[in-house]
Amino acid sequence: MSEDLTILGDDHHTRADLRMIASAVRRRWPIPEERKREIITRMLEVVARREVDVPTGDGVFTSVDRADINAIRAAGVLASMEAQNQSDEHAADKNARIDAGKATDRTEVVEVELKFDNAG
Repeated sequence: MSEDLTILGDDHHTRADLRMIASAVRRRWPIPEERKREIITRMLEVVARREVDVPTGDGVFTSVDRADINAIRAAGVLASMEAQNQSDEHAADKNARIDAGKATDRTEVVEVELKFDNAG
């Protein structure tokens, strides 16, 4: 790859990076396949990370809580990406069935008989 992927490369910016990725997924920004694989790999690394370094005015400290928060956010973005992929696959399948002249949903015709009791 000719250029480095700087997204999710710095613990200090992970939160903002995850928000940007989530926005890109929601808005369906075009992301090249090679970049998608790299982003997913980096998000899985965020999910697996047990602690992160957090800079403060008093220096840098290690935080397990921040790592957990980042992991939950990254897992949510990954889940959104998978949900979008499944939705796209279902739509593509439905469109292929329409193009082939097949039913897109299961439909069934049944006979219904209604009886009314006028006695009371």
